Amino acid sequence: MIKKLFFIIFFISIIFVGCNKDDNLDYLENLYNLKTNYIGDVSKIGNIFENLQYQNVEKKDMKIISDKRPFGLVKNFYINDINDINENDFIKNSVIFLFLVDNADFITSYIVDSNGNDLTYNLSKESIIEQIGDFKDNLNSYDGFKDLISKINEIKIEKS
Repeated sequence: MIKKLFFIIFFISIIFVGCNKDDNLDYLENLYNLKTNYIGDVSKIGNIFENLQYQNVEKKDMKIISDKRPFGLVKNFYINDINDINENDFIKNSVIFLFLVDNADFITSYIVDSNGNDLTYNLSKESIIEQIGDFKDNLNSYDGFKDLISKINEIKIEKS
């Protein structure tokens, strides 16, 4: 009986400890750990794409552009109604992707809805540098990465 009670208390304490974690920090730390020098690292690029969080859209597929410069990623999404797009998701995730992939030059997000309406977001690393300055040194540490994330609201993205 005492052993049973001990195990119940033990498992409950594990659950409470697990529930107190800051999910946003875990999310950012997981992404930071996927950082890579090369757009051609298909495994890491795929994991970054799968781990970026979006609201109201279904991730379809991605195409890595790595034959010649400019290197980048084209991501395809589906949504029921194009008017339900959370633009901040696409800005934030595009910037994070360009932070994490050293030789990526651009990212394009193509979204289509059930009526055939579409929307495209484009962002280049050059545009980010023009807007917030060279950020490469900040990526040498997780703390530097978190500091960069706080600057995302300053970045504008091209929409077409």
